[in-house]
Amino acid sequence: MGFNLEAGLQQALAERPQAISRLKEAGRKVIGYFCCYVPGEIISAFDVIPVRLFRGGSEKATAAGYNYTTPHACPFTAGCIGFRESGEAPYYQLVDYLADAPVCLQVKRMLEVWHKYFGTRLIQIEFPLKYYGEKALDRYLLGLRSLVEELEKITGRPLNMEKLGFEIDISNQVRRHFIYFYELLKEDKPVIQWRDLNRAVKASFLLDKQETLSILKEWKSSLDGAVGLGTEYRGRILLTGGMYAYRDEKLNKIMAELGGDFIVDEICVGSRGVWGEIGSPDLPGIAEKYLNNVPCGSLPHPDLQTDPRIKHLRKLFEEYRVNGVIYYTLRFCDSYSFKVKELRKILSEYRIPLLHIHSDYSVSDQGQMRTRVEAFLESIGS
Repeated sequence: MGFNLEAGLQQALAERPQAISRLKEAGRKVIGYFCCYVPGEIISAFDVIPVRLFRGGSEKATAAGYNYTTPHACPFTAGCIGFRESGEAPYYQLVDYLADAPVCLQVKRMLEVWHKYFGTRLIQIEFPLKYYGEKALDRYLLGLRSLVEELEKITGRPLNMEKLGFEIDISNQVRRHFIYFYELLKEDKPVIQWRDLNRAVKASFLLDKQETLSILKEWKSSLDGAVGLGTEYRGRILLTGGMYAYRDEKLNKIMAELGGDFIVDEICVGSRGVWGEIGSPDLPGIAEKYLNNVPCGSLPHPDLQTDPRIKHLRKLFEEYRVNGVIYYTLRFCDSYSFKVKELRKILSEYRIPLLHIHSDYSVSDQGQMRTRVEAFLESIGS
């Protein structure tokens, strides 16, 4: 029997919380983070366990979080507070510290709530909002050095550069494998589905990197000789927009029911979270990779022509032969919702239609969402 990616991921994810608990009992610390501008390689180099906290999709957790925020907080940030309070998600209970470089104001408020109401110690990494400026790299590097200083205090030992190099190498191998799978999606009949790839990307933020690499190697090996044996997608649709959280499955299920899937994505818990490698095995190399990655859409950029995110989207449109875009945002996520208009302007040059899905974690709009997605798929000739 061939390798079953879904089964492998499910088993690994089911076992991971217990594995982390055992490591904590042995004295290891756990640092949670929300934003992909936090380099897990630095945390792992201290034998501290990095865990990305990005679960969504729960009305119950979101409602609990609203007890600490205004009702205009986005469902994701409210839910992350609710998960910490309720104990519904084990990773949210396992963290000893939160390290973050938040570029979103709502995430900043969420960190404040965790600190004030749950007593969680924060390690805030300074991140330059003017990320494209001449001084940006120096400023971000300063923030990473502060992270190292905090980790040295927590663990009682200095940064081991050999261990850092090892963690960078493992992470680069994981990224290399993910890029290989994204390249497969360029084919007319891809042998993999985007939804499977996205599950693997999301799992990589929770699992040990060596375990992730082992799963990806098995998946890649199972695809040998399968080129050209896939099926055509119902449209070549790019997914972009704001947080598309772990367990937020509403849109995925609708696409699957309608016989569709995405051909590529530009989201922080997708391709943007695994794009690019770290060049040199040191702090400057890490800073350069993370800062010069495709930027978060919540970061302001003064000019559409030089905006690196727009440049990257243009490249994806062409290389993946995109003929439709779904732009997914959560309610009250203003930083991403405001950018729909400018993306429509860019897409008009390519004559690519855009469907804006603006939702939350309730089931009340599921029927309407399904109708809109179905009409969109039909409009692009599928």
